[in-house]
Amino acid sequence: MVALTGTLSSTNITESIINPSFSGLASSISDFSLSSTNFVIATGNLASTIYITSLGDTLYENTESITVGISSLSSATTSSVQ
Repeated sequence: MVALTGTLSSTNITESIINPSFSGLASSISDFSLSSTNFVIATGNLASTIYITSLGDTLYENTESITVGISSLSSATTSSVQ
């Protein structure tokens, strides 16, 4: 299991939502599962965590990877290039 944390630089007066994007060779159907499809940062909080869990394959496959980015933001902004 891998923990991913979405973090704000300061608290917000409204709920903030970060919608991540996933790409790479691993498939969200057969290779991994998510505890949530987005980060929901409640009013007054600074962070939210979601978890990626690897699913066991019954087929032999080459090494697969997942790249995580930001798809969209609600009541938040980013200062870095995605």
